Amino acid sequence: MKHYLSCITALFIALAVSSHAQATPVTLNFPSTQSTYYEAWTGSGNVPSGYRTPALYEQGDYVSQQFTGVALYAISSVEYSLTVFNAMKSGDLALNFVINGTIVGTITVPEDYGSGHKRNYTGILNFDPVTGGGTFKLDLVLAQRAPIGSNISIYDGGKFIVDGLTEKPPAVPEPATFLLLGAGLIALRKRRR
Repeated sequence: MKHYLSCITALFIALAVSSHAQATPVTLNFPSTQSTYYEAWTGSGNVPSGYRTPALYEQGDYVSQQFTGVALYAISSVEYSLTVFNAMKSGDLALNFVINGTIVGTITVPEDYGSGHKRNYTGILNFDPVTGGGTFKLDLVLAQRAPIGSNISIYDGGKFIVDGLTEKPPAVPEPATFLLLGAGLIALRKRRR
């Protein structure tokens, strides 16, 4: 009987703390020709195929794309690869990674004395899950205004490999549920003695 109660308790605890369904990573082409950009002086448009956005230098300038039918309920990590044209004459510029309106990470484009070099940025961001239920909007947003005479452009052909949860996590049992189960097991054990 003691072994039986231990097995039931262990099974219940395992079910209560079991993790949600992990997903197979999904590759999203971003930025791509389906991405839109917004630049404060010239307006908006699509990222040209095989090329880059116009100069971005105002706080809030962005590149954006919405993805539907993504086989994820929530995203909790991004492995990114993107190419930036760096024309930063002075100072650094922060570029925020945003998913469904939540900032999940930032990269810094360093001062490059206005040389206009292409620079590839790669990395992995891990963060609290951002829910979307299969629809996710990815944005790259300038966090501040670039110093006078400085700017960046973002090239077509980026890749974002996203990972997360395939379904909504199960509800966590309330503490009262655990108390009730525990009291029942204790009562059952005392009754058997």
